[in-house]
Amino acid sequence: MMDANTTFQSGFEFLAPEYLLILPLAGFIALLGYHFMKKRRSIREQLGFRFVADLPLAFIAPAIIVFLSGVALSRPSIGTFSAELPQSTHSLFVAVDVSSSMLVKDVPPDRITLVRRKLLDLMDSLENHEVPVRVGILLFSGSSAMYCPLTADFNVLRLYIRDLSTTLLSSEGSDIKEALSKIILTTSQLNLARYSVAIISDGEFSKLPEDTSFPQAIYTFGVGTTDGGPIPLRAGGLQKDDGGNIVVSKLSEDTLRQLAQGSGGRYYRLGISDAPIESFVSHLSALSLADKESSVKQVTQKYEVSHYFVWLVLLFLAILYLIPLRAGVLMNLLIGTALLSGSPSRAFADSRAAIVGKEAYIAGDFEAAKKSLEEALRKAPTNEELKFALGSTLFRLGEFEKAEELLSEVASESKQGRRVFQSLYNAGNSALAAKKPKEAIAHYERALELLPDDLKTTHNLDLAKKLLEEQEERKQEQEQEQEEEEDQKDQNK
Repeated sequence: MMDANTTFQSGFEFLAPEYLLILPLAGFIALLGYHFMKKRRSIREQLGFRFVADLPLAFIAPAIIVFLSGVALSRPSIGTFSAELPQSTHSLFVAVDVSSSMLVKDVPPDRITLVRRKLLDLMDSLENHEVPVRVGILLFSGSSAMYCPLTADFNVLRLYIRDLSTTLLSSEGSDIKEALSKIILTTSQLNLARYSVAIISDGEFSKLPEDTSFPQAIYTFGVGTTDGGPIPLRAGGLQKDDGGNIVVSKLSEDTLRQLAQGSGGRYYRLGISDAPIESFVSHLSALSLADKESSVKQVTQKYEVSHYFVWLVLLFLAILYLIPLRAGVLMNLLIGTALLSGSPSRAFADSRAAIVGKEAYIAGDFEAAKKSLEEALRKAPTNEELKFALGSTLFRLGEFEKAEELLSEVASESKQGRRVFQSLYNAGNSALAAKKPKEAIAHYERALELLPDDLKTTHNLDLAKKLLEEQEERKQEQEQEQEEEEDQKDQNK
């Protein structure tokens, strides 16, 4: 029985029409069988033989098997289910200024370090208050780039935040206009109707939009002081202008306040106090609640009937088994069915449990999604689509090692290049989140063999290598401390 908010629209179509090319083969087999049957009948009449096994069904059965298998593989659909699911998760894009002015030490120890600390505080607060929000991090200076895609996994976000630095983007300047354009493009690609934007900067933008209005509210966070300070250079010394004067970077609160008010947002000043973060989280929690009550997402699912044709094949074979045919004929039918039908798991891939699992995943109910997808996978244990979906769900639930194992399995078994890349990339993310950098590096490197120019994979590979270096350094330090303790014990003796 369908839910009240679920509708069904009838309409017949084949979702994999390329397999319809099998149907002419069924016709050819039927003609061949008919010709063979006539020839044997003529010989029997001449010799006076009569066999119970020589029934017409024995000769047309292969054609019927091939026809039904071809239709099943073509994935016939008789309509589409449509449902409106509430959007229970709000999306927040955090744009972080990583220009050289963020190295100024007017707030201890410097601006970029304060930003890292406050972002970690923000993640802790969102998690503690159980705010249903997905967070994506974008970096900007003279250019902009998506640093961490939208995710509700705060552990993954913390990994990215800890590696924030002014060296991640090489271009000079602070182009907030391009950063906002990047956010608009991303939300358009994700079909997000409602979201929020947080900008963390000192407000010294090289390019500011003439029109400060924005489709959604912008919340600005000021970093630094109005007195400012000199900008340290990575090579040493201080940044100077063309006249040889030391450049002083100051917090421009007016610019940040203007940008926030023009879009209907708010301005906060970051410092030692936790009040700005707590105030923002409270406001974001209210927005998330409003989204849950007012925002819905249209979900569609084709109603496939290919499994009925698989059952017809099995029923047909059962009938043949009851008829006293020669063993060789029945064996040929069984082998032919196995070769043509392949694995029936695809027919069951879109069972009710799989549909419920996919809908729960989209709605953000990952526990329910896990339960339904596991049930569907028990019915179709070789289906790579279900394995991939379950692996992604386990990642969302923080079961990183299980997610890595399942996604690695999909990457090894799949014949689709894009699916192999996605599985390797997500397996790498799972290993990285589980603090297993060696495994993550192996997955990312295999993924880059398929798509060498993928920026996200390249960036995550660098993160995994940094984490591996840190682990090895800590291990060496621990070994050194242990040796020193042993030496100290020997001296005491």
